[in-house]
Amino acid sequence: MNSIVNIDTRKVDSILNTLSDPQQVKDILNEGLEAMSDVYYNSILSSLRKEMGAAADTAGINGKWHYTLASGIKKHPDKAKVMFGVHGLTDFRLIFFEGGTKQRHTKGHKITGYADDRHRRLKRTGQGGYRGMITANNFFTKGIDGAENNAMRTLVNTIHKALRNRGIEV
Repeated sequence: MNSIVNIDTRKVDSILNTLSDPQQVKDILNEGLEAMSDVYYNSILSSLRKEMGAAADTAGINGKWHYTLASGIKKHPDKAKVMFGVHGLTDFRLIFFEGGTKQRHTKGHKITGYADDRHRRLKRTGQGGYRGMITANNFFTKGIDGAENNAMRTLVNTIHKALRNRGIEV
């Protein structure tokens, strides 16, 4: 799953067009984008914790996994620091909870027969088991949808704050 959020930046562009130094514009915009990605990150993380409960911060049954589900959500910039991303599916287990699974069954559990140099006569016997189905939680989508207005407000406020810190009036 790959979700990219498109934002309407006309208001931000009109503010930044008053500046003449392109490096200063890039620095101010990066501050705003980083603050906006923080909002998305926190929203997705809280959505995961709301949907999964204590399982989001537990390493697994009997320490089977050495990391939590919440650690699978990462926030990072690209190398040029032009885009800031929040990746919510870096842990493969989160894919099952975001999109759900179909009903799962195992085959027979007991393997009988023999294998020699010329023949391979192995077969499964016994009854297979029903392993359930995971319903889709859509925590990633809910987290993004719930934070759009707040993220845009944060972007504009951060840019205003960065301009005031540099002594530029808008």
